[in-house]
Amino acid sequence: MAEKDRYYSDFSNRKPFNNVPCRKDEVLAPVVVDSDYKEYLKTLGLDWNNIETWHYKHGRTVPVAFIQIKADEMESSMAYFRAQTTRYLKQHQKTEWDEFASIEDMIEAAEDDDRKGYDPTGTTQSEDNAFLTMAFEMLIEELNKQDPMSGRIISLLAEGYTKGEILDEIDLGKEKTQAYACIKKVQTIAKEIWYKDR
Repeated sequence: MAEKDRYYSDFSNRKPFNNVPCRKDEVLAPVVVDSDYKEYLKTLGLDWNNIETWHYKHGRTVPVAFIQIKADEMESSMAYFRAQTTRYLKQHQKTEWDEFASIEDMIEAAEDDDRKGYDPTGTTQSEDNAFLTMAFEMLIEELNKQDPMSGRIISLLAEGYTKGEILDEIDLGKEKTQAYACIKKVQTIAKEIWYKDR
C-alpha cells in the first residue's frame, strides 16, 4: 500500500463500501467508520469486508471505508476525512475517564457533584454540523461553477442578509423587480442542486 500522507488521494484500487462501482464522474474517498457513520453506511448497504484499518502513530488505528463522490469534490472530502480522523483519534486516546468500567459508571459520575464525569451518550450535533457545513460548501462550489454571482447570493442569504440587503451588496445590473426575480431563481437552482442525489 502506498504511504498515506495529507496529499494522498488516489483510492481507485479500493473497494466501495457498498460494492457499487463508481460512475464516470465519480471517485472513491475515505471516511472514518465511527459509531454514528457506521449506522448511516449500514442503511446504504455497507459490506463489512470493505472496511480497512489504517494505522497511525503510537499504534493507534482508524476504521476506514470508501464512498463514491463527485471527482471535483475530492479536496473538500479529504479535508473532512482529516477532521474526522482527528476527532476519532482524540476520542480513542486514553484519558482519565478510562478508569470507569462502563457507561453507567460514567453517567453516574456526571450526576454526582463530588466526582468528575460526563455523559458519553450525548448528541451527535458536532458531526451533524460538520456534514451540513461540508454539504453547504459543496453547494456553493457547484453554484460558483455555474455563475459566481449565484454562489455569492446563496452565501449572503445563509448569513442572514435580506434580499434588499443583497441588492445593496451586489449590483445585479437589473431593475429592483427583476433583481428580486433573479435572486428567487438562484434560490430555486440551489434547492435543485441541494436535493439532487439525496
